[in-house]
Amino acid sequence: ALPMPMQVQPAPNPRLEEAQQRKTWGAATSDALSARYTAVADDAQQSAKKREAAMIFAVAEGHINDNEDFDAALQAGTQALEMFKDLGDIEGVSDSLRVVVDAMRLASAKKEEKPDEALRLASEELVWFREQGQKRGQASMLLALARVNTSGKRGVKDRDQGVRQAKEALKIYRELSDKPMEGAVLLVLGELYIYVKSFQEAIGAANKALAIFEDAEDSRSEARSLHLLAEARFGNRQMEGGKQAADDAIAIWTELGLRRQEAIEHLSVARWHAEEESLRSTACFVFRGNPKRLMYPCDIRPKMHHGISATRYST
Repeated sequence: ALPMPMQVQPAPNPRLEEAQQRKTWGAATSDALSARYTAVADDAQQSAKKREAAMIFAVAEGHINDNEDFDAALQAGTQALEMFKDLGDIEGVSDSLRVVVDAMRLASAKKEEKPDEALRLASEELVWFREQGQKRGQASMLLALARVNTSGKRGVKDRDQGVRQAKEALKIYRELSDKPMEGAVLLVLGELYIYVKSFQEAIGAANKALAIFEDAEDSRSEARSLHLLAEARFGNRQMEGGKQAADDAIAIWTELGLRRQEAIEHLSVARWHAEEESLRSTACFVFRGNPKRLMYPCDIRPKMHHGISATRYST
């Protein structure tokens, strides 16, 4: 008689653990609008107050994307928000509100708290923008809410709601012909698809975002799109395609001199390979008593090169 399958404890869910711990990669990003607002700040035809508000906005976004100083981002974002309100600049108001919500969300994640304040503010402002018929403001808050639903403290229903919010925001930004913001929404949509394990949809969103950022020559956002594409492909068991996308992202991070992002990319690839090998080895271990029931081959050799490369910068 064939031996009974051995009883083992369920393997840890690395994607669930990542959702709980994800504080920097993918999460600690706002929109790549600094260049747009810096151009406004440098435009001598704009009023002095608008130029100042635009520069403060760029500083706020930089605190999130470059320094991960979320308290400083919240302070600068709030200051820019009040100035744009005084100017009656609805685009500046909607973009600044989103930075404020992003800063609140990320500060909560850093403290391992629920993003309640970010959720409350974005929800209230969405109601106001809907009442005023302000499409850009609606899209901005829908994107902010979708980002809140990528937080580690959110559940499956929240992820599904985030997908719906992102799709609605995407529709509005396409109507407004705002390609950079369309790309920003696609990145969030792809991340949400990964959380709900809709990997093929995530691949589609990542590829669309990648095309937008390539056309815009936005290298940093292009690398973020490639990271998302790599994660989606690895999740979809497309190991070679995932590695290629990650290698392309690494090449961009290296060219930009962003060694921390380069290191994180190496570590991500090592983790994705480890997840795949864990799934295969667990199946092999559980079913080794019955060769006909083997799900995967047992002779899996670890792929160590990405992990070794990452140690150059991880100290």
